[in-house]
Amino acid sequence: AGVWEVVMTSSCRAVMVALLVWAALGCHHQPPFLKSGDVLYYIYSNKVYKYDVSQQNKPVVIYDPEQEFKGDVIRLADLCKINESEMLTSLDVTLWSEGKPFENIRHEYRLIKINPRSGIVTEIYTSGPVSLLKQFRNEDGSTQNRAVEYSRHAASADGQKVAAYVSGEYKISVRRFQGTNPQEDLYDFDVDDFVLCPPFPCSFSPDGKTLTLSGISQTYGSCIFLLNLDSKQMVLWRRALEGVFSPDGTRIAYSTETAIVVEERDTIIHNIHAPQLLRIDHWIDDTKIVFTAVKYLEVCYVGIADLDSGAVFRIDPPVKGSIDGACLFRF
Repeated sequence: AGVWEVVMTSSCRAVMVALLVWAALGCHHQPPFLKSGDVLYYIYSNKVYKYDVSQQNKPVVIYDPEQEFKGDVIRLADLCKINESEMLTSLDVTLWSEGKPFENIRHEYRLIKINPRSGIVTEIYTSGPVSLLKQFRNEDGSTQNRAVEYSRHAASADGQKVAAYVSGEYKISVRRFQGTNPQEDLYDFDVDDFVLCPPFPCSFSPDGKTLTLSGISQTYGSCIFLLNLDSKQMVLWRRALEGVFSPDGTRIAYSTETAIVVEERDTIIHNIHAPQLLRIDHWIDDTKIVFTAVKYLEVCYVGIADLDSGAVFRIDPPVKGSIDGACLFRF
């Protein structure tokens, strides 16, 4: 009996060690609804990667701006899904290669559409090169130089409009891919009230008339606003984060930092626990939501919430660091 107990104890320890190693390596069962041809795209180290999550093949780089801007500082960020045939990312290039002094440094801003199936860049909107620093006049009459950059953005379902928060100018602007790409300033924010985190665009409604914004206000804390693009009126909707419209526009999914909540006509219909601070990336269909979990300001995993079962599944692309934005396509 003593020998058998020793054998059993050793076996149990071996199993426990194996499980701990499995967890430490980030190995998790794939979501049961993933199919052959389900592909995840994400940004890592200023490159766009393609990762076949059903086959778990080695990720492949499909877009690398470093080939064009050698010697400059680039920031490729915020990959987002527009529709089933397009995704969008932004590229900000600080043109150090021009050799100008810091106060005269210029930068170029690009919005880039990519076809996920082919990996080909289909359209580029370019702004600049313009001065990185812009002079602003304060209320007391003094002047201040601030860097003007475009942060996280959202795209309309038809791919024709992109909303972005303009840091340094504290406003939401919309750019259009058609024609001469005019820019329309939609809303100016109270700088003092949004010191912690100014509102950034999250999602257009399917009809393109409403934009959800998420920020952290000193007055309200974490908050989601609805911005009417016709009247340019912004109203507080929920004291939460994110806020992404469903494909049919009848529901909004948002994050409470520990859960994904879905509301329909001001009624909570789903409340799914998910650890870490969550960014809602997009809906795959009417019942599944892609999100990224953030810890210490870095993405620690990509997940899918299944509204039917209430389960949360992890998809861990093989990277050693934080990713920026995740899009899942079904081919």
